[in-house]
Formats: sequence, C-alpha cells, structure tokens
Amino acid sequence: MGNVVSGMGDAVADKAKSVMMVSQVQSMRQMKNQRDMQLAISIAGTRDRVLWMGGAITTLGLVGVGSHLRGKKFPLPAIPAVIVSTLLAFQLEFAYGGMGACPTASMPLL
Repeated sequence: MGNVVSGMGDAVADKAKSVMMVSQVQSMRQMKNQRDMQLAISIAGTRDRVLWMGGAITTLGLVGVGSHLRGKKFPLPAIPAVIVSTLLAFQLEFAYGGMGACPTASMPLL
C-alpha cells in the first residue's frame, strides 16, 4: 500500500513540474511577442518620421537650388543642414537597415 501512495505522489509531482514548465514557456513566449510588438511599433514610427524628415530636407534642398538658380542667396546655414541630415541617416539606418534586427538577433528563439 505504501508503494502505491508514494508512486501516486511522484506522478502528481511530475505532473505539477510539467504544468509549471508549460506555464513558464507560455510566459516566455508572451514576453517575446510583447518585445517583438514594441520593436515593430518603434520601427513603424521611425519609418513615418523618416518620410517627414526626408520630405522636409528635400523641400529645403529644392528651395535652396531654386533660389541659387535665380541668383538669390538662400539663407540655409550649413551646420543645421548637416545635423538634420545626420539625424535622417541615423533614422534611415534604424528603419530600413540592420539596427532594428540587433535586439532580436541576440535573443534565443522559442
């Protein structure tokens, strides 16, 4: 009778461990899905920002070229243009380049 009771206790303990492992795996998958969703939202926002920044820089460039062709000086300082272009390049790299894949590349797949 003692073997039957201890055998049942071991089976219950094994079942509890397997249920706990399944729960942990589901929790890890949910956290990974949340991280992936946050990264996707961040990249989508960056792509939208890149479109607006690219449009603004293009407009400033076209106005500068047009005013130069007309013979007038366009008051576009070089330093802000370089800074904004550098920011646009960084955003382009994040939105369409390899920086967006870096956090998920180092995480193990489930």
